[in-house]
Amino acid sequence: MGCRQSSEEKEAARRSRRIDRHLRSESQRQRREIKLLLLGTSNSGKSTIVKQMKIIHSGGFNLEACKEYKPLIIYNAIDSLTRIIRALATLKIEFHNPDRAYDAVQLFALTGPTYLIEQSN
Repeated sequence: MGCRQSSEEKEAARRSRRIDRHLRSESQRQRREIKLLLLGTSNSGKSTIVKQMKIIHSGGFNLEACKEYKPLIIYNAIDSLTRIIRALATLKIEFHNPDRAYDAVQLFALTGPTYLIEQSN
């Protein structure tokens, strides 16, 4: 019963120090990590913010993800455009350029009255 440690005790002390170092470094990493809680009703833009942050801060999306999102982006663009054009008509606002009125008619002819319903299914 001297002051000497057995080889098992030395190994246990080394493991303990290694675990302590790992816990300290993990604690420091977690303190640097920023956590953000996004609250809001559905369709309020929470996912959009997360996607924009991914694009800005982590190099964007891979090719497969881009292909996956392409139809959704096109749908959203057409949906927004048709809603704006309908609002112009509701508010009795005319196009400054008559060619744009023709373009609006063409858009509705291409998409049809049920386009948005068909695309959302």
